[in-house]
Amino acid sequence: MIFLLTVWYPGDKTKEVGKKFFDTAGKLPPFIKKWQAFGSSDGLDGMKAYHLIMTERGKGDEALFEINKVIMPFLEIKGYKAKIETLMGMTDAAKLMQL
Repeated sequence: MIFLLTVWYPGDKTKEVGKKFFDTAGKLPPFIKKWQAFGSSDGLDGMKAYHLIMTERGKGDEALFEINKVIMPFLEIKGYKAKIETLMGMTDAAKLMQL
């Protein structure tokens, strides 16, 4: 399963967000296979980051729980917002459309 975690936070909170992010590095369960993070300015609203998270098949529920555990400390940061989406790979989408 693939998740897309999108987060927004004020620019003046960048150091605080960065410190919390690197504090969680390496503390993920083995069924989360890859966690890639990308950042960008969100114009006048501060910063925006995208996290692409890939998990083992059949471990989506457990992975979603772990992702939320990672997010919880960030919610203490004023102005921090997060959204989690489930993504479908093109191979699975093709199966769904019977291609």
